[in-house]
Amino acid sequence: MNDYNEIYNATAALPSHAAADTAEKPAEVFEKKEQILSFLCMAAGFLFVRFCCYHVTGLLTTVLFCLMITMYMIYLKRSGKAFAKHHKALAGVLYIFSAVYTITANHLLTFLCTVFLIVVSALLVYAVCQTDSNTFRWLPFTMEKALFSHPFGSYQKCASAALSGMREKNGLKNILHIILGLIITIPLTAIVAVLLSRADEGVAKMLNSLIFEPSFDSLILIPHAAFGLLIGFYIFGMLYSNVKTPKCVEDSACEHRILKMRIMPNAMVYAAVTPICILYVLFFVSQFQYFLGGFTGQLSDGYTYAEYARKGFFELCQVCCINFVVIGVMSFLAKHCGKERPLILRIYTLFLSVSS
Repeated sequence: MNDYNEIYNATAALPSHAAADTAEKPAEVFEKKEQILSFLCMAAGFLFVRFCCYHVTGLLTTVLFCLMITMYMIYLKRSGKAFAKHHKALAGVLYIFSAVYTITANHLLTFLCTVFLIVVSALLVYAVCQTDSNTFRWLPFTMEKALFSHPFGSYQKCASAALSGMREKNGLKNILHIILGLIITIPLTAIVAVLLSRADEGVAKMLNSLIFEPSFDSLILIPHAAFGLLIGFYIFGMLYSNVKTPKCVEDSACEHRILKMRIMPNAMVYAAVTPICILYVLFFVSQFQYFLGGFTGQLSDGYTYAEYARKGFFELCQVCCINFVVIGVMSFLAKHCGKERPLILRIYTLFLSVSS
């Protein structure tokens, strides 16, 4: 009896947090929409690897991105999230940019479009799930939350949601029914594929690239499936974290991080940027006639109007990117910036902006 009392007293003397640690955490319950979403995300990840990373096919890549954006919107709507007008406008921009793959086969443009769609889609999901209207005030920190913190915060939960759906009553049975239905329809699908291939050469080439590949090329599907699974986990984590455990960007924390980054005296910043500004002035003076050639009708030798416009456009894009980086570095590293921005810093910023 004395031993029992000693054990009871020792247990009662434990701190509350120690008792809480010994208790098992309840298993997370996933709703039906999350279970379905997990399988859709894994399928989307595999298709993303096939038609965005490995083989950009034009129309199929466009359709894939449109379906992924629609999946995001439906899940957010089913989760009770409201779409403001600017959210709908941003979604429309994503649909429009998805059509780029059907317009051009330029690898640089399709790559930039893919990066744009990924980043803006994550920002759209983040913005819809936030109640703060200043979502994009701290854009770098918002991108950190939308692209890294939220997706990887629930990265492993895609597999948990899929397994929970299979463990439920009739869950595994429904999956088997789907597989059997696909097996039953193989003969009819094959007949339709043959007929369409004979009717159109483009369909024949598409089916050959998708299905009738040589056996040694088909082995590439294994790493594609593995990498696609990881991307599917990322997509699910992005959606699930924003809906279930959204974490907003705090103004005070962002201001504190920016203040810690301001380590360069303003004089050092001016000295670093001045040579670039001088080079811009010299360049403008030497190329003044070339810049106005399109308006005066006097082009350089060997240039057509189309080549003149194309080269000028890409050169302008390069200069804009460089100036954007320089202005960003000035704004983040200069000790005296923000609300107390000096006049000289404003002049440098204005000059670089005009130079773009």
